[in-house]
Amino acid sequence: MSKLGVVIVAAGEGKRMDSDTPKQFMYLAGKPVVQWSIEAFESVGAEIVVVLPEEYKDFNVEPHRSCVGGATRFASVKNGLAALDSDCDFIAVHDGVRPLVSKKLILSTLECAQRYTSGVPSLVVTDSLRRMTSHTGSSRAEDRTMFRTVQTPQIFRADILRKSYESAKNDTFTDDASVIASVGYRVAMTRGERRNIKITEPVDLRIAEVLMKEAPGPASQRHQ
Repeated sequence: MSKLGVVIVAAGEGKRMDSDTPKQFMYLAGKPVVQWSIEAFESVGAEIVVVLPEEYKDFNVEPHRSCVGGATRFASVKNGLAALDSDCDFIAVHDGVRPLVSKKLILSTLECAQRYTSGVPSLVVTDSLRRMTSHTGSSRAEDRTMFRTVQTPQIFRADILRKSYESAKNDTFTDDASVIASVGYRVAMTRGERRNIKITEPVDLRIAEVLMKEAPGPASQRHQ
């Protein structure tokens, strides 16, 4: 059986939440947001490393490991990779502020990675799109059928992800699929889940609370 490791990225400041408490440490249904993400990966037996801000480095993630993040998401993931055991066959990277991730999504994304070396959950775009063509407000329509939004966890064969982070030429990437693509590896996409939302603004926390009440919550999904 393949050994799965996960880097849960929870080192951001969350400035758009209008709170002194970073969003990953705000409470959702009685637990810090990041705790839901940790428990999701516990349910699949993954080795877990949580990347934390310096000021929250003592946040209790036992029995798992933690490390301090860097100045960018890229640097934070790189720190997390260094803290993971070297014998992982596949490595997931997950945003700690996606607390509704299901066990089903983790396993289907891992299956994609086992087949194609990478697995990236994605959703079709339902809004119309326009591309800005200048700073004056000029824009043009884009064919939304050619676009996908991407989620986490993004899962990769361990050697590919580690090599990509060592070889990438800059640290401005906002997700891990972009990192491996930048050095020539293939990105394989699989179906994401609408309820796997990212907590970014105050309204997202309220939406997550509603989703937990209206449908089987993350805990019940994870331990089926």
